[in-house]
Amino acid sequence: MNDMQAWTAFFLLLTFGIYITIAWRSRVKETKEFYVASRGVPTIANGAAVAADWMSAASFIGMAGMLAFLGSDGSVYLMGWTGGYVLLAMLLAPYLRKWGKFTVPEFVGDRYNDTVRWVAAVAAIVISFTYVVGQMTGGGVVFARFLGLSSQWAVVVAAAVIFFYAVLGGMKGITYTRWRSTSCSSPPT
Repeated sequence: MNDMQAWTAFFLLLTFGIYITIAWRSRVKETKEFYVASRGVPTIANGAAVAADWMSAASFIGMAGMLAFLGSDGSVYLMGWTGGYVLLAMLLAPYLRKWGKFTVPEFVGDRYNDTVRWVAAVAAIVISFTYVVGQMTGGGVVFARFLGLSSQWAVVVAAAVIFFYAVLGGMKGITYTRWRSTSCSSPPT
């Protein structure tokens, strides 16, 4: 192992150690803690976490690929992606908390009817699947590069690390990690 690989391994283990410590300190015991972090995450931290999630591997890889594949015509998708994020953040997200709901299908189902709930659920699943493909591809690229794995195994390792972290810390751990990666401040306790 040369010096560059040793330093890479050191920083990789240090970073994972910090994130696992955050997850361990934020571990959850109840459903409410898992899904909404007991509603105790400050607004700034939650907003920063959502923005960090939007500016993630799926965004950068997907949008860069779209622009490379379609040229300037791909900018329409970029505007739709950004516009949809802004509309969701401004018109829907504040009301989820106000109405005490965990998911968009739950919110629109209570506001309208079960047909709308099913449409929202199917849309959420399709969108989430598309998003997760980009995220796992990004995670696979990172793990393949740093660990020298094949792309298939790198995606498996990335999925296992993300699964472990999400199960341990729930939304609180994920939010604080996302916030930590976009802010110099430490999360409040």
